[in-house]
Amino acid sequence: MNSTSEPTEQAKLITNYRIPYPVAAGCVKEMTPSVLEALIGVMSGQELINNIASIKKHGAFQHGNLKATVVGKLLEAKKDVKVQALKAQRAKEAGSSDDHEISSVLDEVTDARLSLVKISKPTALLVDKSGSMEEAISIAKKLASLIAQATTSDFHCYVFDTLSREIPRPSEGDTYSSWEKAFKEVRAYGGTSIGIALREMAEVGVKVEQIVIVTDARENCRPFFSEAYAQYEKATGMRPNVVVVHTKIYSPLFSKNLEKLGIPVDTYDFTGDYYSLPNILPMLGKDSTLDLLKEILNMKLEVAKVGEAG
Repeated sequence: MNSTSEPTEQAKLITNYRIPYPVAAGCVKEMTPSVLEALIGVMSGQELINNIASIKKHGAFQHGNLKATVVGKLLEAKKDVKVQALKAQRAKEAGSSDDHEISSVLDEVTDARLSLVKISKPTALLVDKSGSMEEAISIAKKLASLIAQATTSDFHCYVFDTLSREIPRPSEGDTYSSWEKAFKEVRAYGGTSIGIALREMAEVGVKVEQIVIVTDARENCRPFFSEAYAQYEKATGMRPNVVVVHTKIYSPLFSKNLEKLGIPVDTYDFTGDYYSLPNILPMLGKDSTLDLLKEILNMKLEVAKVGEAG
């Protein structure tokens, strides 16, 4: 790249060697339309989304053919399994919201990626609102919206400290703003009984197949979750999978204790990136062990039938 300053030659080098955008941007003195076209051409959908504010800054949206190329590539990203859903929204917020066409396409990408995950199991979201758990509440607003939009089954949301209460599903829809309003009166204070919401669910007969808990996992009041889980299983006959979404500072002992007790548990460590939260959805959309076993057995039967026919 440093061997020539001719835009046409630079574009050829970018295309032939598929030079990544950050590398090329550091070498090219002037982002001409031909260089931009070559860079956009070699980008993946995710790379384009990640760098869309930068290519806008370099004038890509001011040239009709380049903008059309960007739109076309973004539309292809709707089907790309490697594209992270809310990264498209981050790109929109980072500098494309004033371009209606690009903004609309980024919305389409987000909706398409989120719609690929369907949660068919009844699910409960338990949110730690005990002292200093403002972060858990903030995570839960986004997560409740994501789960509610993806689910095709029952969804319940509870907040807890040493008491619990259910947050009704918004009547106006499952958008983030609707769930933000639903959490409007929720404040972080009090002790921590992670099992209290599950005990209430057992008492009123709420049956779910999976439970998502947003918490720092530092329970200090009874009922403890493991105790409530045993009571829930006895009362409902359900043995739900548990996904613990850890806040940035958390105790690992909680999930390790659940594992020791044979409770099916997965963990997700939140690092502060709210745009990564859709990565939790595939954990909730995956089939149960029994479903997977049935699928394997059905595949073996199909293979056996083909063998017999041959």
